[in-house]
Amino acid sequence: MSSSSTVFSSSDSEGTDLFISALSTMAQENASQIPRHIIRRIQINRDREAGHDLLMRHYFGPEPLYNEKLFKRRFRMQRPLFERIVNDLEVADTYFQLRWDARGKRGFTPLQKCTSAIRQLAYGSTADLMDDYL
Repeated sequence: MSSSSTVFSSSDSEGTDLFISALSTMAQENASQIPRHIIRRIQINRDREAGHDLLMRHYFGPEPLYNEKLFKRRFRMQRPLFERIVNDLEVADTYFQLRWDARGKRGFTPLQKCTSAIRQLAYGSTADLMDDYL
């Protein structure tokens, strides 16, 4: 076997390791010199608690503003079925559970999330049109 058929000798391997180490060091130094800009996002105060309270007063409270007939017209199903769907989704999928955001503020309730999703499905519309209770 000739020397040209060997791919790397031990000295080549050491040189390769040294080269990779130097490249890694240079990459780390260059990365630390790149200025990092903090991107601030616009906060939209949706008043989630008031949206939930309004939803409860309109449809789900002890004496809702809208009766069963109007509920069925709005959501295309009867209230007990709707409530069962909300409960089942809350158990089955973590998205529909109540969570707190990074600032420690309460997120949307399972009822608000399901209301938006079900109305989107019932009317074939986008999420932007469902801001009534969000």
